[in-house]
Amino acid sequence: LFIHHGPMPGDPFPKFDNSTDNARRRNGTLDMQTSLSSVMVTLCLTDCLAPYPDLMVHVHNLGGNIPYEVERMDHRSLLDTPGEELPSTRFRRAKVFVDCNSFGPRAIEAGVRAYGADRIICGTDGSDFGCEWTSKAIADADISEDARNLILHGNAAGMLSHLAAIT
Repeated sequence: LFIHHGPMPGDPFPKFDNSTDNARRRNGTLDMQTSLSSVMVTLCLTDCLAPYPDLMVHVHNLGGNIPYEVERMDHRSLLDTPGEELPSTRFRRAKVFVDCNSFGPRAIEAGVRAYGADRIICGTDGSDFGCEWTSKAIADADISEDARNLILHGNAAGMLSHLAAIT
């Protein structure tokens, strides 16, 4: 199941029209990332996927802003609900993959810290952006070669290997 940002039936889209200042940035980054963060909170911090243990789910755009917000979520959890498992632990354990297309090296590094390299895939979204930006970002990211190989090939191959032989 690939989850991509978009409007719910009946919702206006894009959310911000061109008369709004920076409408392109608001629609194509801020609103999209906020929406995807909300999706990840539902998928990873609730039991909604429990009835579907074999379902493969992946969310585009690094799952929103979670890699940058998870420390704050942990801090709030320690203050507000100290007996509960930390969100960072739940995000890392969740069986949800995220795509890293169109992100830079620092975002990919943050994604690896938040989810683990075994949950990030490359090339499943955004062919309009081309491959050069993301290929360079993965090459420039301060991550291990093993992490790079998982992101570039290993994770996607693992997701699809039950469907066909992958070389």
